[in-house]
Amino acid sequence: MTQRSEVPRGRPSSFVALVVGDAPWRRALLEGRPPRVRALHPDDVHVTLAFLGGVSPERARAAFDAAAALPLRAMEARLGAIEPRGHEARWTALSVLLEDAHAVADAMTRVRDVASAAAEIAPEHRAPLPHVTIARLHAKASPTERAAALAWAQRTRGDRAHTETRLRLDRLALYTGRAVKEAGAPAYDVIAERRLP
Repeated sequence: MTQRSEVPRGRPSSFVALVVGDAPWRRALLEGRPPRVRALHPDDVHVTLAFLGGVSPERARAAFDAAAALPLRAMEARLGAIEPRGHEARWTALSVLLEDAHAVADAMTRVRDVASAAAEIAPEHRAPLPHVTIARLHAKASPTERAAALAWAQRTRGDRAHTETRLRLDRLALYTGRAVKEAGAPAYDVIAERRLP
């Protein structure tokens, strides 16, 4: 079995993902967020297909090339509810779940298998859960701030303009985290990209 190789501490993480970007529905959702909920930079909004961790640039590119060689096509999904993602008591991510997303889930399984093999890391075995992270809450947020964030997320469940929106995903990209974080700037760089037919 392939084992996840040792990587230097502090090396930025890479991942293969579908580009979402600055969609109008994202801006509309974020307008009503509580003050402590931080919106992700629009260039960072994506659907992760294969997380590679801190592998070398060469192995990250090999993973992307393997994914790009798959016969993937543009796909669509419907926006679902916003839910917290992460540790049950200390979650920080707020993500939009994708519904009617069978093609996306299938792409997640196929991409992560070939990408992990190409990057020489252990394969992922969890069931795919298509989602788009759009915002984050500070890890040290108070119970009141967490409650406000969850109330905001709950309000989207009855918003027909949101739940009837369909998301088109037609760009596959390799993202790598920036070593130096700047306020207001994207946290990731797109290293390679392929348009899906």
